[in-house]
Amino acid sequence: MNKLFNNIITLGKSFYGLIIYFSVAYIFSYIIKSIPDMNSNLYNIFLILEELTTLLLLVIVFRKRLKKDFIDFDKNYKKYLYLGFKVWLIGVIVMMISNNIIYYFATNSIANNQSINMSVMNKYPLYSLIAMVMAGPFIEEIVFRLSFKNVLKNKALYYILSVLIFTSLHVFNGITSPIELLYFIPYGALAVSFSYILDKTDNIYTTAIIHTCHNALSVVLITVAGLF
Repeated sequence: MNKLFNNIITLGKSFYGLIIYFSVAYIFSYIIKSIPDMNSNLYNIFLILEELTTLLLLVIVFRKRLKKDFIDFDKNYKKYLYLGFKVWLIGVIVMMISNNIIYYFATNSIANNQSINMSVMNKYPLYSLIAMVMAGPFIEEIVFRLSFKNVLKNKALYYILSVLIFTSLHVFNGITSPIELLYFIPYGALAVSFSYILDKTDNIYTTAIIHTCHNALSVVLITVAGLF
């Protein structure tokens, strides 16, 4: 009985990141809705504040682990990044191939999450830069990976939760038809690669940096595609 209780407590602790993530989003959403006739500039400011508030709270909660990982990363960054980018490249290749197969043979449209990101980039460029390239990747790595890796000893459970929750939030963002569930494959490939990198290096800065590079590359490609 005590073992079961301890397992439940441990699993609950692994959701700290998600609790912070969704609580801040809910509070800022409530504030934004309570302000009538909010203009786009003020809305942009609130979105940025939401992102920075989430990051600050996560850093405070996970400060001990972040400090430990920083010292470790400073000593081993070459080894970690070499492994990380190699695994990421495999994940990206699987993601690109599956994305194209789904696009040409199933949906004939890009994933709604990507479409929404493109729309947000056009409307709120400053917020997009912070959310997608600066604070966003670090937040997602803490929430969807470190918070689980930090407390779960069972690797299978770590992979299942980190991959499933990360993928679900990206795929279900703006989903309009069941066929779009196929995008679980490309997003899942990326999620598995990030989860594997954290599992093997046991250092959050490895995945955060690689995630940042991935998003920065995506932003550049979307911007270039938009120009042509």
